[in-house]
Amino acid sequence: MNWLKRLLAGDQLILPKPTIRETDFLSPETDIELRIEDYYDRLLGGFASEEIWAALDAYKLDSLRELVAKGLLTEGQMTFFCLEYFRAQILNGGFLQFMGNAAFMSADVVFCLRKLNQTEIADDVKRVASEIIPILRHLDSVPGDARNSEFRSAMRRANTEMKDAMLSSTAGQRLEAGTFEPGLVLQMVKYVERNPEEFCKAG
Repeated sequence: MNWLKRLLAGDQLILPKPTIRETDFLSPETDIELRIEDYYDRLLGGFASEEIWAALDAYKLDSLRELVAKGLLTEGQMTFFCLEYFRAQILNGGFLQFMGNAAFMSADVVFCLRKLNQTEIADDVKRVASEIIPILRHLDSVPGDARNSEFRSAMRRANTEMKDAMLSSTAGQRLEAGTFEPGLVLQMVKYVERNPEEFCKAG
């Protein structure tokens, strides 16, 4: 846990701000997907996920915004990380994969989407998450694991219920289609480029 070593050394941020000259801050990439990847690698670092999960676990916190409140992330770092994680999950396996891996982040995602004026998708995430979270909580209450037939049956029912929740509403259908993603990544790039002080120190 590199962040813990830095805390002990007096650097409170989990993801220390790199020192970057003003002339070097803007990404040279013209493709929007490569541009967002370049910013992530340079400003958050390749191990951002591991560092943030470790800090959440160590401090027994339930949201990324609590890390901001403790001074462990800047609001910009939290916004960028949260939405990039959400976007990656959507592209890789869809909204249900995101919920299965990080349902606790759904409220953070809504907050960050609203911050970037992505109000429709924020409303969609809030609505569908409110239907899926109770299903996941019920599954968590079932004893055993995948080796147990009762648990496997409960998991199949939960998967069916979650898919039905996705497809039974316009909000769920929009999330499933993922057509919002290109507009979201564009707004993320604009947010990073307008708020360099959130991510780096001037060199």
